[in-house]
Amino acid sequence: MTTGTYEQLLSDAAAIREKIDGDLWPKYKELSKKFEAEYPEFKKSDFKLVADLVYYQGGWPSLNSKPKEEDLADRVAAALRLEKAIDRNRLVELLSERGIEVSLRVEDLARDRKLTLRDMVSAAQGLQKEMCHDADEIKIAMAEVAEEQFKVEKANFVKAVKIAASGNRKKIEKKIAKVEETAANLEVAIEPLKE
Repeated sequence: MTTGTYEQLLSDAAAIREKIDGDLWPKYKELSKKFEAEYPEFKKSDFKLVADLVYYQGGWPSLNSKPKEEDLADRVAAALRLEKAIDRNRLVELLSERGIEVSLRVEDLARDRKLTLRDMVSAAQGLQKEMCHDADEIKIAMAEVAEEQFKVEKANFVKAVKIAASGNRKKIEKKIAKVEETAANLEVAIEPLKE
């Protein structure tokens, strides 16, 4: 890395990005296409899944991150145990349909804890449905109005809504200041590209 001007630093970084986008990423995509052709029983995205499981062996995105395989195993195990606790077997059935047999060796939750968990999951379903409906109203219907009538890009409208809903005036002002700072920093960052 050079330590010259900002313009040189930007140019050096752009050259690295060009290598990633123009050379490395197309090669990776080609491997993904080969995977898709060779293994039609899998989705193309499964290639990235398995590549990530092998590549990320802990320490990313944070130093305390577990290896991807271990994290995925923990999440699947938790899903299976919790589903069993509410007397559901759908995940086991789905895995079985895909040729994977699962044998659960977990202690059953006490009856009262099962009922509590079942009630919590049931309540969560209703809340999730309502949240998704409301979020869709903002990011689809209302954002469309913002774009058509007020010429505000949909993504920017959604960001503005998040800021507006962030709480008291002090929090809102702080978030606005952060956005303005980010915009100003971006303006400085792209200045050499305006020539």
